[in-house]
Amino acid sequence: MTVFELCFCAEITANCILSKHVSVQNVLFSLSLSEVQAKLHGTFARLTEALQAREKQLLRQVEVLHSQQVALLQSQSSVPSSCIT
Repeated sequence: MTVFELCFCAEITANCILSKHVSVQNVLFSLSLSEVQAKLHGTFARLTEALQAREKQLLRQVEVLHSQQVALLQSQSSVPSSCIT
């Protein structure tokens, strides 16, 4: 891709983001205070759910990694199993 093409793509992306920002502002201006509050509450509720799901996923990964580390240590004959917790 040439420098010109990259600049053109960046300009298109910037215009797209700007137009989305303006359209979001227009939507928010057309809503009542209670509607904006409800939208914000819903957005944060979805964000909270997504973060909780990600937390569970990461905790499962940590458990798996820990189990693998313990199994590796137990498989080494030089380490007595009584030293592994």
